[in-house]
Amino acid sequence: MHTHIESNRENNFDLIRLVLAATVIFSHCWPLVYVDHKQEPLFLLTGYLRMGDVAVNGFFLLSGYLILASWVKTPRIFDFIKKRVLRIYPAFMVVSIISIAIGAWWNHQQLQDFLLNRNALWRTVSLGQPTAPHTGVQLNVSLWTIRYEFFCYAVVGFLGLLFQRKIKWPWVVLWALSMGIWISGYFENNLSIISLVRFLAYFLTGGIFYLCREWMVFRWLYVLPVTGLAILSLINPLASRVFLPTAGGYLLFYMGFMEAPFLKRARLTPDISYGVYLYGWPTQKIFIVLFGITSPYLLFSAALPVVALFGLLSWKLIEEPSLRRKTGSIKLASI
Repeated sequence: MHTHIESNRENNFDLIRLVLAATVIFSHCWPLVYVDHKQEPLFLLTGYLRMGDVAVNGFFLLSGYLILASWVKTPRIFDFIKKRVLRIYPAFMVVSIISIAIGAWWNHQQLQDFLLNRNALWRTVSLGQPTAPHTGVQLNVSLWTIRYEFFCYAVVGFLGLLFQRKIKWPWVVLWALSMGIWISGYFENNLSIISLVRFLAYFLTGGIFYLCREWMVFRWLYVLPVTGLAILSLINPLASRVFLPTAGGYLLFYMGFMEAPFLKRARLTPDISYGVYLYGWPTQKIFIVLFGITSPYLLFSAALPVVALFGLLSWKLIEEPSLRRKTGSIKLASI
């Protein structure tokens, strides 16, 4: 049985986020090498799911749990905003500038043409994907989810501002609404709206696990039937919308609270997952250009150690100093 623990030093959330970030990098190898994702292993198996999609969903589940916990612990709107901005913006701004510089080099253009482009500046400030001027080519595809992440933070701030600590039932109502829309696929033809609904559904589901933490029981005996439900997600899209957030969420948090000696040692390592996620795509692109890699597996094997180094540098030079400016603590940090 696992019990609820709030501190990131006493659970495996950092390690899980690192695995999820590496999974996103692995999944991106196929569209980078083959232009599309049709040969990606999970997509080949299911015909609709990609490993990167599942990994990003996992990020939002964990984030919903941690961000709601952060609000309940300190229900002050200005403190909350400060924490969220310091967690997301500094590393995002740096990687956006680096991605723009790589794009200028890639397209044999002057860097100032990229940096001084009004559209590019606005997209960076508004947490959008950096793009090449005139062509609109995306320079770091991974960044598209960050804006949705920050929107989810804003939802927590809005609910908190209205209800303070009495946020439980408004959260449950909004969760039920978002899950209902997500399962129905009502906005399926509008990518922006359905993406927002999807991420909000997963984020709020993570918060539901937090709200139920006092009586939620994580036992290995429950893992087998829950895994069976999660496997149903591989059979058809409707099942995935029902069971990936719920049964998949149970498995994710089961692993998050597992106790094992090697997991306890891993908790002492720096949280490089955000940096790994941010730097994966441009690093992979550079490897393809410089070395002409044509194998997704070789691309992943070559790029991952370099991306991990960039993630460590991002943590040490940007993220950790920024997080210490919040309250002198780096607990409950989330991607």
